[in-house]
Amino acid sequence: MRSGCDRAGLEKQEIRSTSRVSGAGLRYLAVEHAGNQSSAKEEAEAVRLLVSEILDAGSTWIDRQGVERPVRLDDILIVAPYMRKSSSYSSSSPAQR
Repeated sequence: MRSGCDRAGLEKQEIRSTSRVSGAGLRYLAVEHAGNQSSAKEEAEAVRLLVSEILDAGSTWIDRQGVERPVRLDDILIVAPYMRKSSSYSSSSPAQR
């Protein structure tokens, strides 16, 4: 098992894309909605569109060894504040259609 302190090669990692997601680091996607407390169809749709945009743009990922390859759906991680939202994102993802 690798140590959590092993950061060699992190500076090489990046996404190359013509979509809104290019470069390195986390992304924040703000979505306006009203009256939603534990789930938001607006957020699920915004995530679905963003994931489709990333995949349809032919985006590539450069890993810590400097190897470039296409971004796949299983490379994308969505973090949401509520599990109910996370499951609605999964059910509306391009792979689920």
